[in-house]
Amino acid sequence: MTRSPVVPDAIRRYFEGVNREDWDDFRGIWHDDAEVDVVGGMRFRGVDEILAYYPRVLANFPVHHDDPYGIHVAGEVVTVEIAFRGETADGVEAAWEAVDVFHLDGGRVRRLTTWYDMDEVVGFLRRPGTPERRLARVLAAAGVESLDEAEPAREASRPRAVRAVLPGGGAVDAADWDERVRLWRVVLDVAGAAPDDVVAIPSPDPAFDTAAGRARQPFAVAPADATRVLDVLSWPETGPVAAACAHGFLHVLADGHVVEVAGGELLVTPLGREEPLVRFATGVAARELDGDCPCGSTLPRLEVTR
Repeated sequence: MTRSPVVPDAIRRYFEGVNREDWDDFRGIWHDDAEVDVVGGMRFRGVDEILAYYPRVLANFPVHHDDPYGIHVAGEVVTVEIAFRGETADGVEAAWEAVDVFHLDGGRVRRLTTWYDMDEVVGFLRRPGTPERRLARVLAAAGVESLDEAEPAREASRPRAVRAVLPGGGAVDAADWDERVRLWRVVLDVAGAAPDDVVAIPSPDPAFDTAAGRARQPFAVAPADATRVLDVLSWPETGPVAAACAHGFLHVLADGHVVEVAGGELLVTPLGREEPLVRFATGVAARELDGDCPCGSTLPRLEVTR
């Protein structure tokens, strides 16, 4: 097999269609009996299934470009080396290599098999973006343009204790597991937890216990297992919002929440929930603290005034 300067028309139109999201012309390159095999075991048969798949998967990467830098033609089989560059909906830059193998029939694509590192791609999707981009998505899902337009959400449950670590309450949706575990990792960093510390998490949902275990973090699932109790502001609806450092100051986990103090009350907008929650009214009286913290953290600080 040798590199060929002659690129079949269907291949050229394929990458132009994907990069420009020109689905009208894209439809015309496929054989009536076309099928697409995607790494991970997904298979799409027929033009309608294929045309439904591409916009759906590209919605995860609203900024995207496939660079077909190596095209190898062997009769009706075309192998393409691709460099993908793009951005997730949360603004995380993504890049990976892929290989597509096209089988042509009469100048149209009868079969396409794609190859790439699925774990690498999923890793980009799980990586949190900037708080500004994540907040914009939350507001859009909630149907408001700014936090100022949203009334505080007061229908949610209240914790019995302000600084609740043990035990927590409320179920954790599967879609929120990764975000919850990520936030508890940040709690450990803020608190200065040692590698051999075992801290308990509010996890009445056994499924979340399993997720925390998969993260291989020093999380206990019962208070009796803990060697250390951390000072954390946490609610079932939000996950951990702020954690105390070694100097006793509460630091806001700002890459996971937008925190406001309005009328002396702490309002929290989580950025990683599957279902949006805007301006959750905690019922906690608080004030924001200015200045640098002796611990060296640059995360914003709060004081609970009750």
